[in-house]
Amino acid sequence: MMRRDNQPKTDHEIDIEFGQWLRDRRTRSGLTLEQAAERSKMPVERLKSLELGYAQRGVTQQESEKICATFKINLQEFLDRAAGKELNHS
Repeated sequence: MMRRDNQPKTDHEIDIEFGQWLRDRRTRSGLTLEQAAERSKMPVERLKSLELGYAQRGVTQQESEKICATFKINLQEFLDRAAGKELNHS
């Protein structure tokens, strides 16, 4: 993934964009952070760290599946977004 200045995006920039996308999906689902954490059986702080782009260890397969089920997201789209791939999905 490239920035407008034709430089590759940093991992941190990718994480921030993924977090913004994830937060948007949560709000589109009509869930608060607490509700989403409860439904996905994840700690609020963990979900919050993903949304803020500060997930130190990435996203595990189990977490990905829980989040996708909770927000009704296609798993491949989720994984592609987490990896920073450009998509035409909303």
